[in-house]
Amino acid sequence: MLKRYHLNKKFKNNGKHELHSGECPLLPDKSSLIFLGDYNSSSAALSAALAYYSNVNGCAHCASESHTG
Repeated sequence: MLKRYHLNKKFKNNGKHELHSGECPLLPDKSSLIFLGDYNSSSAALSAALAYYSNVNGCAHCASESHTG
């Protein structure tokens, strides 16, 4: 099943930009997001996100397979 993924333009305290699915309750304000597209997995979306920033981490809540801590 495809999910919409977004990347936070602002980095978190750990210096990484966070990847979120469109349904995530922790999704930041839309003005802070880059829409990446529809993907089958957060790891596929992470590959797209790395074209924008080299320091990307999946959200622990909605993209846990791409979350590294």
